[in-house]
Amino acid sequence: MQLFYYPEIGLNDIVTLDKEESQHICRVLRMQVNEKVFLTDGKGNFFTSILLDTNPKGCTIQIKDVEKEYQKRPFY
Repeated sequence: MQLFYYPEIGLNDIVTLDKEESQHICRVLRMQVNEKVFLTDGKGNFFTSILLDTNPKGCTIQIKDVEKEYQKRPFY
């Protein structure tokens, strides 16, 4: 599973990834439209999204689901 970082995400947002991440998705992973893309905001949230556009200069994705505090450990 590939996990991408995008700092400012909200549920049902449509976001465009930067050129470096987009090139990796399009040219290295060869992902296609409607494939799942997994993102994190670096704050413990895990997002499931759908790839809408495969432009290597800026892929567009739509956030479909969020899991807050993903794999948070119960330290007391």
